[in-house]
Amino acid sequence: MPSYKPNYCLTWNSNYSIGIPEIDKQHKELCDRIDKLYDACSAGKGAEEALKVLDFLESYTKQHFADEERL
Repeated sequence: MPSYKPNYCLTWNSNYSIGIPEIDKQHKELCDRIDKLYDACSAGKGAEEALKVLDFLESYTKQHFADEERL
């Protein structure tokens, strides 16, 4: 049975690419983390995954925006 993700998930696809490999890779990682959180919520494990995602986002977004500003 194929897996299905609703349209409001952030599954990465090439339409999101901005053509800067470093930033595209970071955007993909952000989408992957949000998808992982969605999957955890669907499995009733959202609270524990949310803490992991928030910890990740705290440092990752700072670095990501610094990288974007540098460009």
